[in-house]
Amino acid sequence: MEKIRSWLSYDWNNWKKIFNNFIGGYFNMDTDDIYEALDEFINASDRNEKVETLNSIKKFLDYNKMTEDEKNKFIEEETLIYYEYYNLTPIKWIKYIEKRLEEEINK
Repeated sequence: MEKIRSWLSYDWNNWKKIFNNFIGGYFNMDTDDIYEALDEFINASDRNEKVETLNSIKKFLDYNKMTEDEKNKFIEEETLIYYEYYNLTPIKWIKYIEKRLEEEINK
């Protein structure tokens, strides 16, 4: 877990901030339904916000200094969602969001 925390403590560049704010802001313990929360983000955001968020997701998924397990743990801790209820892993959820955002942007 130390490695994951260090990811946040240094090199805090723009894409990391965008990604962390997105997952923590829209998908937290107050979220009743993750799909509704995603729809809320999509409906409330302009194209630029969607593109920035999509780019930050892509960079996170491609980030090679964390293993997939570390990424799953990081997402799970930042979102505080019970992913087993949705029959998803945190990475699968993020990949779903990536696909939805791509569809929305390309409409």
